Parts: sequence; structure tokens; C-alpha cells
Amino acid sequence: MRGRFVSWRILRWLLVSLWALAATWTALANGSVNDEFAAHVTAGYLYLKTGKFAGGVHNPPLGQLWVATLPVLLGQPLLPFTDDAPVAARLANIVLGLLLLVAIGNDLRARKGEQAACLATLVLVATPEFTAHASLATIDLPVTVAMFGATASFIEVLRRGGWKAVCAAGLFLGIAIATKITAVLLIPMLLAMALAHIVWLRWKSPALGSCLTRAVGAKAALVSIAMGVWAYVIIWASYSFRASQGPASVTFSQHGWWQSLFPAEFFDQIMGKIFYASGGNVSYFAGVSRLGGWWWYYPAVLILKTPLPVLLVWGIASASALRGRTYRAFLLAVAALTFLSLACFNRAQIGVRHLLPVVPIFAAIAGDCASAGRVWARRLVWGLAAMGLVNWIAVLPYPLTAESVLLLGNGYRFFADSNYDWGQANKAIRELAKEGKAIRPAPYAATRGTVIVRVNEWAGHRSFTKEGYAWLHSVRPTSRIAGGGLAFEISDQLLGSQRDADSTAARFAFSWGRSGGRTEECECSDCLDDLLTASPDLQREIARCWLHLVENACGVAEGYRLARRLGMLLPDDKTTADTRERLGLLLEAEKLDQRNPAQAAFARANAAWLAGDPGATLHWLSIASEHGMPRSHGAYLGYRAAAALNFWRSALNWAKEISLEMRSRLIPSVELARRMANNQESAQECYELGMHWYQLRLWESAARAFLRALQRDPAHAPAFNMLGELIVRYKEETLEGPRSRQDPLERIVICERDFQESLRE
Repeated sequence: MRGRFVSWRILRWLLVSLWALAATWTALANGSVNDEFAAHVTAGYLYLKTGKFAGGVHNPPLGQLWVATLPVLLGQPLLPFTDDAPVAARLANIVLGLLLLVAIGNDLRARKGEQAACLATLVLVATPEFTAHASLATIDLPVTVAMFGATASFIEVLRRGGWKAVCAAGLFLGIAIATKITAVLLIPMLLAMALAHIVWLRWKSPALGSCLTRAVGAKAALVSIAMGVWAYVIIWASYSFRASQGPASVTFSQHGWWQSLFPAEFFDQIMGKIFYASGGNVSYFAGVSRLGGWWWYYPAVLILKTPLPVLLVWGIASASALRGRTYRAFLLAVAALTFLSLACFNRAQIGVRHLLPVVPIFAAIAGDCASAGRVWARRLVWGLAAMGLVNWIAVLPYPLTAESVLLLGNGYRFFADSNYDWGQANKAIRELAKEGKAIRPAPYAATRGTVIVRVNEWAGHRSFTKEGYAWLHSVRPTSRIAGGGLAFEISDQLLGSQRDADSTAARFAFSWGRSGGRTEECECSDCLDDLLTASPDLQREIARCWLHLVENACGVAEGYRLARRLGMLLPDDKTTADTRERLGLLLEAEKLDQRNPAQAAFARANAAWLAGDPGATLHWLSIASEHGMPRSHGAYLGYRAAAALNFWRSALNWAKEISLEMRSRLIPSVELARRMANNQESAQECYELGMHWYQLRLWESAARAFLRALQRDPAHAPAFNMLGELIVRYKEETLEGPRSRQDPLERIVICERDFQESLRE
């Protein structure tokens, strides 16, 4: 007997050690994902550096403080625009995952023995979603740990009472709500557990249950008050016991007596989440995108994203628990089913990670039922759990893309975003393309050779070319790149055989591919008139793609010829018109090079501004001045370019050459430029300036303006949210844009010195 006990204990700790190694490997192998820098790490970092909190996508600060603490302690600068993994921030969640594994195992060992503890540990380790989100610097795991702690502590409150259990339950409740607003689902979960407790008493001991039921009301009131006090203190503590971080961060709760009861930002975040959850987002499932999603979305993704052996273990254990074999498992099963039922009403359907809180609950139920039932049933559960472990090992180090065997390896056809491609493969894809081992194809231009695309691009989800890679839908990928990338082998035979493509987008793409990109032979030139049969959005996307390809492959003259043709077909498309104007200016500059170099340089300056390159704009304006062009001719353009580069003194010098009438029309205004030059601008002015640059697609200028707003007021929630939007846009477009536009963004650093200097000013 002693030998068996030691064997189970050794096996459990081996599983814990194996999970720690796998989680670390996963954290190192996967690049950064969207929400890490767009929300959580950045928000926590700013809060720790400045003492003010900007929001973090309508979430309270506690979880974001957790993931940002280690990078701050290590003195690491914050680089929000990067595909590199934030390993230090991820280590915090790995530690938290280890603590959860050990806590569940130790609790079950004390109550049920080592075998039950080992089974629960095995089931939790074998669940890929647990490893995936424990290896990321997001708040999904912290809120999961806190919610499990609250449910487990509440069971002890119901079972034995005592102030220790009540305080523990209240503490975990407060931590959960101060980590993520969705943790308010704990309230109906705990209520359902209390009702299940009454049912259990009446079921197992009718006489005793009838007597105790009368005392439940008074006890429930006292317990609720005690837990509420603890949660209240934790929420206030997470906001540093300040009623408001700053007026700019208050969006919804402008007036009301409740502002004196809770931090104003806390109500902002609650209202933001309510609007988001009720209004929903654009959900994606099985090739279909839909605003508001479907009521069955979360049950479906839970079934199809969870390995089948693990799902069967959950089902068997839950069925056994609901039959009333053990008190604790019965209450845990009720809590899990309550959470899953409430999730069906959530229209913010962005991934199975929102169901992560039920994962440790199901693992604990499995451990609690380890000794229940028949021998063959216990052996079946152990066998399924072992199969789940093998499946978990097979998906490492990319557990985010785990899927059920029911999908037959076609998970990329069903899932996108945080269910499959959260940007974690960007770095690996870019490195392969840089080494020449694969090609990054243009969206509407079929390309020969080994091509790689992201799953989001393939699916058209969160992509700015919604149908861009439809020409790859009929081709099966030959390999996966870091989980979130797909590699295809496109042959001449395949291009030639796809004469009748399934969609308009694919038909145009294959037409381009068969021509080899030579416009004089391109069949797509003959079918440009057919572009009118496509939707307006698709027309603009195809036109933008072809113009870019033709200009780079065939030169400015050929690009201008295509732009004129497209301009006649799409007269209302601003992008096509801007491209035609830019290419026309470049052609004009080539003609003027010999007889009027000043005018040629000025034409190139205007073309550079239309291309979104303010640096090149100032360069060509200086050359035009050297060749004798009066500064007043280029003053308006020079002012805007200098302002976009944050060269405020230079912008003011350009403004002197502009007439008073024209100065009144300048954006940004001369008055704002003067305040910016003297460091007297407000956070709101920086934010509005950033929005101006954002609308002009000057990403670096917008990012610096939003960052400057946060330097002035670190609690300016709109600026933080727009900085996050830019980071997500960078993650989605980083593989497409030229390095000249990526590098300036990647060099933007948020460091302690910058904030100290700005606050002193």
C-alpha cells in the first residue's frame, strides 16, 4: 500500500514538472498575441510606472498588474509594436498555472487520496487551452484561478461555515472581479451552488434538510455581507483607493451617487462590458462571419476545441457528480453548468478562452469522482485521460491551435482569431519569407511556388482584404507554420486548371496568376470591365492590390495606365484616385527632371505625401528649395509633413510662409503646434491629433500622438484604447507593409525616463 501511495505521488509531481516545461517551451516558441500588448501588459506597465490606470479594454487593473510586474522589476522597456514574445510577462502566468495545479492536487490528496489528486492533475494537464493561456501574458488565466478559488472556498462555506472559509471566498471573489468584469458571473454561480446545497440536504437527508433550510436565509445574508466586504476592499485596493484616476477616463458614469461608493472607472468598465456583451462583435465560425454571433457558439467551440478524450472524461465525471455520488463534485458540476448556460447569452464571441474558468472545475470533478462508480468506469476514465495526455503532447508547442479529432485536421476551416490565429505565428512566417523559403502572396494575385498565409487571412477574419485569399480555399495546406500559418504548394498546373473559380475574388486572382504578373499578357486586363460585377468593397480591394503589384513589377508608367483604367471603372474610389494622382506626379517629375528640377522635386514631395511618407516629403521639399523654389510654394505641405514627424519647431517655421487665410485651415492648427513645441499641450489635444493622423493612415505619427497623450495623462482611456487599436492593426498588417513603415513603429519604446520627464514638465 505504501508503494502504491508513493507511486501516485511521484506520478503527480512528474505531471506537474512536465507541464511546467511544456508551458515554458510554449511561451518561448510562440510570438506575441494581439491582446498582450494591445491591452494587458501595456496597461499594467503604465499603471506601475505612473500610478494611474487607463482601462485595458474595459477590464479592471489587477490581472494586468500581475502580468506587468515582472518586466517592470527586471527593468525591461515596453515595446508595444513587436512580434517577439513577452517572456518575462508570460512567466507570471506560468507560475500561477503551477500554483493552480498544485493546489487542486493537494486539496484532493487531503480529501480523496493521491490517486484522485493524480487524476485531476492529469486531466488539467491534458487540456491544451489551459497550457495555451497559461503561457500568454493575458488575464484569462488569472481570472480563471480566482474564480476557481472562489467556488472551492464557497463550497467550504456551505459545508462547514467558519470565518476563514468566508474570508477566503470573499477574497477570491474580489480578486476575480478586480481582474476581469466577466467574473461577475460568479454571483449567479454561487447562488446556484447555494440552491444546489439545499437540494443536496433535502435529497440525502430530508429531515435534516428541512430543519436547516429555515436557517439558510439568515446565514446567507451574513455570508453575503462578509464576502461583499472583502470584495469591496479588493476592488478599491486595485484602484489604489482613488475614486477616479482622471476625468478623461470616465465615459459612462458621468453623474450619480454611486461614484462615491466605487471607483468611477470600475463602473465605466462594467458598462463597457455590458454594451460589448449585449451588442456583440463579428464572430467567426466555419467560414461564416456574423455580427452578434450565435447562441450555440460557445458550446460548439468548447466541443470542437477540446480533445475528444478530455471531453469524454468531463462528461463522464459530470454525469457521475450530478447523480450525487459526492457532495463537492455535485456543487462543482452545478457551478460549471451554470457558467456554460450563462455563456450562451454572451454575444461577445471571441474565443473558447472565455470558457477557461470551467476547465479546472471539470478537472476537479474528475478527481473527486476517481473512486466512484464501477471498476470498468474508472479504468475508462484513466484510459481516456492518458489518451488526452498523448494528444496534448502532440500539439505542443502550439496548444492554441488544438482541435478535436472530430474535425479531421480541418480546424483552420472552422476557427480564427484567439481560437487559432492570434498573431502568434507572425514572427515565424516573416522569418521564412525573409529567408526565401516561402512567398508571402498578394491577396488577389495567385502566385506560383510555396506560399504562406495566416489563418485569419485565409478565413478573411480581422483582415482588411475580406476575400483576399479565396483562391487558396480549394487547395489543402501542405504544412503548418507555428500553428497559425498555412503553407501551400501552388503549381502551374493548378493555376491553369482553376478556370472556373468558386468566387469572384478567386477568379480574378487566378487570372492574374496565369499571366505571371505581366500586364501586357494579363487576362485580368481583358476582364477589368467584369470588376463591376463584384461588390464595391471587393472592387476597391482588388484595385488596390493590382495597383501595388503593377507599380512594383512593371514600373510607374504601367501602374499609372492601370490606375487610369480603374479610375474610369471606379470613379468614387478614393484610394484609386490618390494612387493615380501620385503616379501621375511621379511621371510628371520624370519629364521635368532636366528642364525644371525644382518643380520635379516638388512633384515628388507631393507624391511622397500621398504615399504616407512625411520624411520623404520634407526631403524632396528641401531639394526643391535648393533648386530655387520659393519656400512659400511648399509651405502648406511642409507644415503638415513636419507636424506628422513631431518636428514642431520646423512646422512653425513653415507656417510663417503661409498666408493668414490659409493658416486658419491648417490641421493641426498653428496654435496647437506652438503648444506642442513648448510642451504645453493637453492629453485631449494629443488624442485628437492622433485621431487625425490615424484617419490619414500615418500609423507612426498616430502612435506617437497617442503615447504623448498617455504621457500627459496616463489615465486617458480613449488614447490607450486607440494605441491598442494601432497595435492590433500592426499585428494584422505587419507582414504586408514595407519595413520602412514597420521599423519606426517597432522602435517606439515606453520607458520610465520618458514618463518622469513628461510628468515633471
